Amino acid sequence: MSAFSLVLVAYGTLLALNPSMWKIMLPFASLFAVGLISPLLMLDALGAPMATLSSFLTAGITNALGIHVAWQGVSFAFVSQTGEPISAVVTPACSAVYSISIYLALLGLMQLDIGRSLTTTAKFAIAGVLVIPLLDSARIALMIWFGFVEGSAAFWGIHDWLGYTVFLFFYIGVLVAYARTGKPRITYSPTPLPARS
Repeated sequence: MSAFSLVLVAYGTLLALNPSMWKIMLPFASLFAVGLISPLLMLDALGAPMATLSSFLTAGITNALGIHVAWQGVSFAFVSQTGEPISAVVTPACSAVYSISIYLALLGLMQLDIGRSLTTTAKFAIAGVLVIPLLDSARIALMIWFGFVEGSAAFWGIHDWLGYTVFLFFYIGVLVAYARTGKPRITYSPTPLPARS
């Protein structure tokens, strides 16, 4: 609510100083409001199913890595190589819900700013919504791997920043790909100079 209030005050101040800016700023302010509220709604509606999906995908990754992890729904436990038992739960907030909402908000901003076709933006949206749960599961599996090798200190130590790192690189990659989409290729074709008479 504090971020929403801050943007609302800034938007109101801008309109008070220059009323003609409302046409330019309204789409951005609306997208911000939707982006701020939608994660809360998505968390209630999709948080539990996304946590279950992340757990299922992570179990497949850890099995492929040969790490024995005991799963019980969204809860998991394993023993590190140092003999330390580690257990955790994939909560709805720890699933990909927030990452998907941030991704869609960033994609909306890029659509407003760069102005690609709606078909292109929809393709990026669908691809991102499919890829982000896989990235989230890879993040959880990487945490488990670190915990398995180094113990609980490593497991919890990377918990706070690993998601930011993984998704930041993903968002930057999407930004570059989206910005390059639809640009005409520049090819060099030499044209002969006219002959002098």
